[in-house]
Amino acid sequence: MVVQENSMREQAHLIGVVDDDPRVLNGLQQLLESVGYDVLSFQSANGLLASNNLDSINCVITDIGMPEVNGFELREILSREHPQLPVILITGRYELIENLPPESDMRILRKPFDSITLLSTISDCLAGTGLS
Repeated sequence: MVVQENSMREQAHLIGVVDDDPRVLNGLQQLLESVGYDVLSFQSANGLLASNNLDSINCVITDIGMPEVNGFELREILSREHPQLPVILITGRYELIENLPPESDMRILRKPFDSITLLSTISDCLAGTGLS
């Protein structure tokens, strides 16, 4: 019996990134792609929600302070429509998160955060969904 080697690479996880600041969006995309993730970038929550790829995304990283639909609202929508999809909130506006209860189950990173912290948080999210 001959065992053939699988020539296809293992499928990378698809990360959705939402931020209205193009510099942050581009920086996150470059970082995530450099470590092997596939990335879809959106400058608004509505862009992500209208995406035909939403069912393929394994984790979402979203800024909190955005016009129209903010990160908290996006997280709430995704928790209803895609309850297994982990969401990581990021913000440089600390006043948006200072009154959250300490027992909150939200994953929030304060800008500026380092790449190790972000990558570790993504890994934890994927492990929690059985995708790591």
